Amino acid sequence: MPLGKMDIVALLAQQKPGARYLELCTPTTGNDFNSLERRNLSVVHRMMYRCHPDYSDGGKIDFRTKGLDIKPCIDQFRGGGHRYDIILVDSWHGYHTSARDLRVAYGLLKPGGFMVVHDCFPVTLEQTTPMFIRGAWCGQTYRAYLNFVCARPGLTYCTVDTDFGCGVIRKPAHRLSVQSTPLSSADSNLKAGLPSPHADCWAQWAALQGRSGGAFRLFMKYKPELSNLVTAADFPRWLSGQVAPLADKKR
Repeated sequence: MPLGKMDIVALLAQQKPGARYLELCTPTTGNDFNSLERRNLSVVHRMMYRCHPDYSDGGKIDFRTKGLDIKPCIDQFRGGGHRYDIILVDSWHGYHTSARDLRVAYGLLKPGGFMVVHDCFPVTLEQTTPMFIRGAWCGQTYRAYLNFVCARPGLTYCTVDTDFGCGVIRKPAHRLSVQSTPLSSADSNLKAGLPSPHADCWAQWAALQGRSGGAFRLFMKYKPELSNLVTAADFPRWLSGQVAPLADKKR
């Protein structure tokens, strides 16, 4: 069986027995919650937006809101003091919702915790449309994901080449500085802070922000370098530090 997003979550949970888990999704971008392996998880929560009050897939929905605005759910999180060791982000794949969900999830993640980002490795331009399509819809999540890691130099992450791309981000124990320079700028200060060892690829990526078609072409040209691509077979060894991303193997 191919490695899927829930298999990746299960592998991460093996690293953190007793982990607290959160899934952030919508009714059309989640779908696998009920297959989650709960053996190593002490808490399992799900937050779902664009979710009608009567919607049910048979699984528990701990926090829900009807529209795209997730502030009502965030208020509940803050009131309950919730923090998590593993968070699966399976956003509505517009750019702004994807970027927002990444920021929100990262803020709820404990130091040393893992964030899994689904649908961040599109293979055709059609899959990147910001408008919902049935089937293989990745939307603009890949752009939001790459901008997120670009703005945090030194962040440990990889993208597993499976299930339409599963980004895995590990939150460091210490706080990383976030770039204050807009990603649309390509000045020397931004370039100096771009992730290495592929600074030239990242400089080109930063210069293309706001032009999704151009960004996708650049992504296809440099996807191993930008995504820190790892095969599904190599992911368990990447997790233990035994394997480098594919782009680094070529260097």
